[in-house]
Amino acid sequence: MKNVDELILKTRELVEKGLTTEEIANRLNVQLDTAAWLKIHAKKGTLAKVQPEPVDVYADWSQIGLSFIRVEYLGLMLADLAMENIEKGIFQEPDVIGGVDVDGGPIALIVARELGKPLALLRQQHITEGGKCAEIVIEESSFSEIKNKKVLLIDDVLTTGARIKIISEFARERGAEIVGVVILIDKKGIESIAGIPIKSLIKILPLARS
Repeated sequence: MKNVDELILKTRELVEKGLTTEEIANRLNVQLDTAAWLKIHAKKGTLAKVQPEPVDVYADWSQIGLSFIRVEYLGLMLADLAMENIEKGIFQEPDVIGGVDVDGGPIALIVARELGKPLALLRQQHITEGGKCAEIVIEESSFSEIKNKKVLLIDDVLTTGARIKIISEFARERGAEIVGVVILIDKKGIESIAGIPIKSLIKILPLARS
């Protein structure tokens, strides 16, 4: 389990850098209400006055990442999920597979191999210019370009969807189109973001009374 005190300290660092609540949630892989709760706790002197911590789940798949064999099997499952949705017409046939950040890259490599497509790597980065903060996308030059291509994104955890939106905007600026997203773990429980279909291997959803 992720230590709450560690998350609070990390949240304080991100707040000082100027990140918004949504950006913090995306960076820490927590829900928006959890990020808001962490921001309150990150302020000194308020720990005894805030509401109880919200229910959330931290998705830790590090035991998979420690073994290339496990990563490969995981990639094969995501590739199978991707091909199934291409065959159903839910995803358009992609020209390139886009791995998202450090965690999505290794499994995207396996998916690209299985689908016989080139691999692009897209990395989200937080920058501060002139006192203003912004999230940008960096396209790793050592891999395939996405310019004017149809891109299938591969990511590890879907928390808020903010990262997908940012990458989608970046893709449009490059004349590219995100035709779908394949996710290992979905914590948001949605079928699409900005019109882009989302398919996940695992959904982690709260139970609620009807």
